[in-house]
Parts: sequence; structure tokens; C-alpha cells
Amino acid sequence: MGENVRPVRVEKIPRTLVSEIILSSQTLNMKLDDTKSITATILPADAFFPTVTWESSDEMVAYVDSEGLVTAFLPGTCTITCRAKDGSGVFAECQVTVEGDN
Repeated sequence: MGENVRPVRVEKIPRTLVSEIILSSQTLNMKLDDTKSITATILPADAFFPTVTWESSDEMVAYVDSEGLVTAFLPGTCTITCRAKDGSGVFAECQVTVEGDN
């Protein structure tokens, strides 16, 4: 009894979410078995969690790895999407066209 209670103050650390993703290419024209790299610039530069995921709308046409390297497999079109992982919902897209042998 008679112990002092000291209030604890917890400060919230401001967390800046990603506001924009700028891709090095918005369109790619590729031939079968080509590989091309897409780079993502995250804004603002001081974003708290500047990490992205990559996905292809049709991996049979073109596959994208976790670093943004696109590999063309079959003729057709697909969309490569780069999405912020911080929960902001921000994403950017690149349209890919793969041409067959002519």
C-alpha cells in the first residue's frame, strides 16, 4: 500500500503511407522468351513501409517475379500490377503485349 503509480505516456509514431507508385514502363512490347525489368519508384521517399508485390493478370502470357522481372511465354496481352504492401491500397500497372513468331 502507499505505492506510487506513475502514468505511462505512449506516443504514436506517425507512419507515412505510400501515396504513389511510378513504374519505369507503363507498356511493354515483348517477343516470346524475352525478359524485361520494371522498376518501381515509391512515393513519398520517407514512406514507412516502402515494399511492393508484383503480379501478372495472366501468367501464361507473361510472368513477373518478386523483383519486377517480366518473362514472356505466350502471345497475348496481360497486366502487370505493382501493389504497395503497407495497406494504403496504392498500385500501378503496366500493360504487356507478347508477340508470337512471324
